[in-house]
Amino acid sequence: MILNRLQEFLLGFLFTTLVPLLPLFLEFWIDPENEISIKSLSMGATMYSITVGISSQIRLVLGISIIVGLMFSTVFGISFYTTSVPPYSEISAT
Repeated sequence: MILNRLQEFLLGFLFTTLVPLLPLFLEFWIDPENEISIKSLSMGATMYSITVGISSQIRLVLGISIIVGLMFSTVFGISFYTTSVPPYSEISAT
């Protein structure tokens, strides 16, 4: 009984924390010299909101997370149409 609850907790923790960060880890692993792009950050935020809703047992949280995921997906789509976004280092320097 306790072992099953521990397994559920650990799988839920891994599912809600590591899976959404996978695009960020992959981008950093492939090219550690570059900064992580806005596209990857918005994709990670989209995945995070959806995985939180999927792992929840409350239907309201699932519905809200789907709506938030759609909003982040919109940001992800908009990031493809921007012509140039300055790197984070230029933004933080001001």
